[in-house]
Amino acid sequence: MEPMTASRSDGGTTESWLERRARQVRDAIGRPAPARSEGTARSIDRRPGRTSAALATALSVVTALLVPTQTAQLFGLPGVVLLAGGAITGSRRSVGYGFAVLTLGLLLGGLQGVPALALVCGAFCATVAWDVGRYGITVGEQLGRAASTIRIELAHAIASATVGLVGVAVGYAAFLAGPSEQPVSAVALVLLGATALLAAMRT
Repeated sequence: MEPMTASRSDGGTTESWLERRARQVRDAIGRPAPARSEGTARSIDRRPGRTSAALATALSVVTALLVPTQTAQLFGLPGVVLLAGGAITGSRRSVGYGFAVLTLGLLLGGLQGVPALALVCGAFCATVAWDVGRYGITVGEQLGRAASTIRIELAHAIASATVGLVGVAVGYAAFLAGPSEQPVSAVALVLLGATALLAAMRT
């Protein structure tokens, strides 16, 4: 009786008796040998989509730049770091915190005399950045970064921007239609309402 394992004559790795018999049977019927496992399978890259992460970062930076007052700028940089960092690393919580910090900076800017149009534009950019950042995380989780997702990411960003424009237009129109001498705090409240509307209507 042959031993269960034997060294191959060509100096290769040892081949068991069963493996040799199986190979001979496959050769006889013309069936290819099954591929050997290479160890651990290649894992799918679940990081957020690059397009959405880049758009969220750019929009958060624009939001911070639209609030020039010193107090608001103290919130602008942390807001950008949180929102952009979350969009890049895949943390929805960080994206949400960044959005909240940027919104607080906008409100403080309104209380300190930043023009209403700048506040509304900042609210638009911050909200779209928040929505796009979260969507990029979802795309990465479901499809992986290796998939071609530029088109769907851009389509979502355009849809989000369209909804955002409607929201800020309503908010700014309400400001213009109000009394000519509104207190700055009223402007901040209008901004807060418009931002909350955009958040609720995210696509």
